[in-house]
This record gives sequence, C-alpha cells and structure tokens, in this order.
Amino acid sequence: MMPIDKFVKIGGLQEVNREWMHPRGMALVVGIGENGKYTLEGIADARDDPEGICFVAPPAAQKAEEPERLRAEKAEARMHTLGYKIQPTAKGKP
Repeated sequence: MMPIDKFVKIGGLQEVNREWMHPRGMALVVGIGENGKYTLEGIADARDDPEGICFVAPPAAQKAEEPERLRAEKAEARMHTLGYKIQPTAKGKP
C-alpha cells in the first residue's frame, strides 16, 4: 500500500482532483497534521457549484508527469491482456 504522502508527492492527488473530482464538483482532501503525517480527510462537496472546483493557482505540470507515465506504462499491457485501458462499466462504457 502506498502512503498518502507519497501519493501526493508523485502527483496522484493533483491529478485525481484535476481530472476526475474537480469537473464533477468534488475534491479529495488530504490534511497534514502537526506531526507531518498526511491523512485522508474526506471529499469536499461542491456539486451544486455550476462550474465545479478548480485550483486557485494553475496545477503543477511536473506533478502531472508521473501519473501520466504510470498510465502510459500500464496502457499497452492492459490492452493486450484485458482488452481495455480503462475498465468498462456493466453497460460497456469506460
């Protein structure tokens, strides 16, 4: 299991929020305690906001590189072995 601080450091939190959560009006929230320990705080819910959520400052391009590299690294094997990159739902939509 990957610790939350590593997930944040490799850009996972930024990209999950930027690509999936924010456009839907939500955000995965991580807190940092006084001891420096990262914790999952919950999901911020702004689904009633018409445009969803966005970062106050532009997201860091370099933080998007590692998640994209991981996605690309797995894509060919997933297509070859599973027949898809993103698992389809029961109705067949990815």
